[in-house]
Amino acid sequence: MDIHGNYEKGKPYLAAVGGHVQQLYYVVNSIIDLYKEDLSEYYARQQADPTDETLKKPQNPRELLVERHFLPFILQYLRDLKSDFITLFVNPKLQALLESFKVPMNLNTMQPELFKLTPEQYIQFRNAFVEERLYDKTLAQNSGR
Repeated sequence: MDIHGNYEKGKPYLAAVGGHVQQLYYVVNSIIDLYKEDLSEYYARQQADPTDETLKKPQNPRELLVERHFLPFILQYLRDLKSDFITLFVNPKLQALLESFKVPMNLNTMQPELFKLTPEQYIQFRNAFVEERLYDKTLAQNSGR
């Protein structure tokens, strides 16, 4: 949330209001607004022929948001950031959720290793991250999903 980055004096700093994750939220929300919910053609192709080559890559921005395409897209985006991590601001409610998972901590950063979540924990974290917007009042005020 600190857009001026003065906590790292002498280091180059590039910020995005709300951070990279918040900027991604705006992009995803715009895609949903522009392309609405119409995935009927995608699911019709999938139902007609599950091995259809056109299902392997999104054919339009809305199909990019289907989970099988979105997760690789996000991973590629994070890789292209050339950063070893992204920072999330955690409030007490999200902190309690993370602590309940009892995931191992990275000894260098003293942060939970979220890649070690079980499938059930992943679903809970995903809900907190996407639906509850990290339980942050400011982020929750965004008008889109």
